[in-house]
Amino acid sequence: MTKEEKDRAFEMGKQAFEKGIRCAPYADINFMEVFIKNSAKLGDGIAPAKSWTAGWVAANLAAPVNHSEMTLDEILQECDTAYPDAEVNWEGWLKITADDLRDYQGRPMVYDR
Repeated sequence: MTKEEKDRAFEMGKQAFEKGIRCAPYADINFMEVFIKNSAKLGDGIAPAKSWTAGWVAANLAAPVNHSEMTLDEILQECDTAYPDAEVNWEGWLKITADDLRDYQGRPMVYDR
């Protein structure tokens, strides 16, 4: 695979992200037409697929994240609405999860509760 082909597949992955195509090179019709349709042998599509995926991931990581600030009550309401039959103490579970994330700091989490 040439550098130009690698760069093209990478750019196609970025464009696919922008179009809302899931992170699966074979779900991108343009990618399939360019790199897979006329492949000479089995396995020829692996390197372009890896480059496409790298482009998709790069675009995903660079995309802005829409953070919505919600109150605890709003989050609890969403949990109750999404899982009406669940018998879960959402408030307790969310507090434990938040505490664990605060304590994590790159170390393996140990659950001793």
